[in-house]
Amino acid sequence: SRFNHLTLNNSGGVGSNRVTALDNLNVDGALTVTNGVFDIGTNNPAINTAGNVTIGASGSVDVTARTANWTFNGASTLTDSSSGGPQQLNDVVLNGTSLTLGSSARMKALMIAAGTMNLGAGGYTLELTGTGTPLSNSGIFTAGTSTVKYSGTTTATNIATVAYNNLRLAPTGATTYSLTGNLTGGNALTGSLTIDANATLDATTASN
Repeated sequence: SRFNHLTLNNSGGVGSNRVTALDNLNVDGALTVTNGVFDIGTNNPAINTAGNVTIGASGSVDVTARTANWTFNGASTLTDSSSGGPQQLNDVVLNGTSLTLGSSARMKALMIAAGTMNLGAGGYTLELTGTGTPLSNSGIFTAGTSTVKYSGTTTATNIATVAYNNLRLAPTGATTYSLTGNLTGGNALTGSLTIDANATLDATTASN
């Protein structure tokens, strides 16, 4: 399905406030989830958005069992004001001009194929919940004043070599995180490094 702008505003009660995407969804303008549950897990559609994506205080996104990508392919700002905290968007791809955070965000993995990923100037947190290699960058990464939080747990996880502002390793169970390169020079942290109690940082690869 293809739309210019799409707004979901389903104010029904629990169980009747769900909008389920039946097939692949392309939104050439803005996508707004004002109220209700946007279900992109049940049928696992690919999502392509070219404009701004906004999740309101009463909106939420259900990614249960989802494996398909959500691709930002234009110039977009992502703003999540949902009352439950940033919604899990699962696997996100930037393959456009830019994606700028207008709030904190939560993803399983972020692949920057092309364009500028701008974490904004609002002190936001980009949480990456996946393991393995949850962040890959073939474009431009601008950290702003934000924090990148790796929270993938139990499986060894690689830390992308980009210029972070604040970097936090925060698994819920014992997990080793490995540097893939030196965080020095143009990739030096401009803020702080926080290693939570369950995390181990392995810098061996970066030093070789």
